[in-house]
Amino acid sequence: MSEDIEKQLAEKMKTRKFSVQMDQSTFRDSEAVFVTYVRSIDKGHFAGKMMFCKSLESISTA
Repeated sequence: MSEDIEKQLAEKMKTRKFSVQMDQSTFRDSEAVFVTYVRSIDKGHFAGKMMFCKSLESISTA
């Protein structure tokens, strides 16, 4: 995410109620990632933004 978009999201989070969803997902090649989303209401509509997606160091198995 560019620095400007991060600043805009941070400013919106200061003035609005929001929820955070965190999730761990695994791709076909067993690469695990940690994803965080922020959801809020923006001008009367639900808005969702991905805050970050980080690769996890450990490999998951089925």
